[in-house]
Amino acid sequence: MKTSLRHMLMASSAAVLMMSAGGAAYAADDEELLRRIEQLEDQLLEVRGALEENRAQTQVATQAVETNSNRRYDVPSADTMWHLSGYADAGITISNQETDNFSSGKFNPGFHFQYKDLVIFESELELKTDGNNTELALEYSQLDLLVHDNMTLIVGKFLSPVGQFQERLHPSWINKLPSAPAGFGHGGVQPLSDVGVMARGGVPIGKARATYSVALGNGPRLGHGGVELEGYGQDENSNKALSGRFAILPTSWLELGASFLTANMIGPEDHETELFKNAKYRLWGFDGAVTRKSMTVRFEYLNADLTGLGVEEDEAAHGGEIFAQNVGDPVAAEEPLLGVDSSWKAWYVQGSYKLSGISDSGFISKLEPTIRYGKFTLGGDHELAELSEERFDLGLAYWIAPSIVGKVGIGWRDFVDELRSDETLVQFQLSYGF
Repeated sequence: MKTSLRHMLMASSAAVLMMSAGGAAYAADDEELLRRIEQLEDQLLEVRGALEENRAQTQVATQAVETNSNRRYDVPSADTMWHLSGYADAGITISNQETDNFSSGKFNPGFHFQYKDLVIFESELELKTDGNNTELALEYSQLDLLVHDNMTLIVGKFLSPVGQFQERLHPSWINKLPSAPAGFGHGGVQPLSDVGVMARGGVPIGKARATYSVALGNGPRLGHGGVELEGYGQDENSNKALSGRFAILPTSWLELGASFLTANMIGPEDHETELFKNAKYRLWGFDGAVTRKSMTVRFEYLNADLTGLGVEEDEAAHGGEIFAQNVGDPVAAEEPLLGVDSSWKAWYVQGSYKLSGISDSGFISKLEPTIRYGKFTLGGDHELAELSEERFDLGLAYWIAPSIVGKVGIGWRDFVDELRSDETLVQFQLSYGF
């Protein structure tokens, strides 16, 4: 290699000298030419050494990759995909009846793992500051089996399919206002979640489309605060709750749905009087949504009844003592279980309009005003009737980005109970969906 390089360089230099022989005044002598040739040769050898070193390093790296490729835990499978999503919010609530409070809001990370087109695992946690404590809760945790193009089978803890708000709209970056409608959300008539199995999907009907969700789960429980509509991992009886929702979409911008839930419940066990045996809880409702261009209009109505308790109020108070003994909470004895047939009704109508449809201004086009009116009514049990209210909300959202929104809302709460003062709320909230 060294000899061939020397010969090649000497030949090239000789050719250059021969072409420049006519101007010999500036020609270099033979010794200077040989020195320069040797310098070039040494530089070429250094380059060759660097290339050989890089080649050796590449071979080592290739061997490492081949070794690690045999370890399944080092190389992710192309058949598995995962995704992190969720939302977070913070804000402040100013009230003319309660203490003004800053809120750290909630942090709800959601995890999604999919294996091929066979199964999806999805789960959402909720961390929030409530009073002086920070709480961690499991919103849902479910396996979605992709059985057919028109059916998904879901097992685990899932959001209730009843109605629209809880399953689709309650995340703060989706909800148009800083608050939930009266009677929806925690403490309302709409079920939050359930634990069991659910089949859901959609089928074409001509140019329209129909969707369905049918769930069989552990169902709600009867507690000293009323009917508890959250998903429990253990049932108090063998009877399972049946719930679901059916909807029709005549066009892409209109949806009309109907929901139901039926369950048999028991309260705390009392072998002497058999209080609270075979209580029946029945819920039905309907909803609709119009989402056309910049305008969105929604409405929901839910009606629930609890029957079959068959006890008087003094017996209900005794039942509250039994409940307190069972759960180890002496305060619960002061709040008796429902002692007579009870009913719940909740409804709201909401409209919003994105001003991007009427203005090219960079600021105005990001605004979205919202108006909502609703009512929550409880009957049959005087202990809960004080929660009945009418609520009127006005809000304005500013969309900083497609999933970052700042909101201000003003709400007027008119309570049916004359002993409870009406309340005016001013709320500010910043929410981020990711």
